[in-house]
Amino acid sequence: MVYDLKNRNVLVTGGSRGLGAVTAERFAKEGANVAINYATSASAAEELAEKLKATYDVQAAAIQAFPFPLPSQSSPVNPLPQ
Repeated sequence: MVYDLKNRNVLVTGGSRGLGAVTAERFAKEGANVAINYATSASAAEELAEKLKATYDVQAAAIQAFPFPLPSQSSPVNPLPQ
């Protein structure tokens, strides 16, 4: 890569599986520390974080996305606590 990513911090959303996991691994390969954001795939995200730490000697962590309810047509959702 043209830009040096060594010791940079990266957040990969949807990073536990598929294209997100490939992206997370590529950043780790370049020396970046990776936060793997997931919604429901906790074990996949944690396994990937461990793999990245062991393989590329970087810091990696799995972080769950905030479980935000989707609004229904009949009742709007207030995202702010009351």
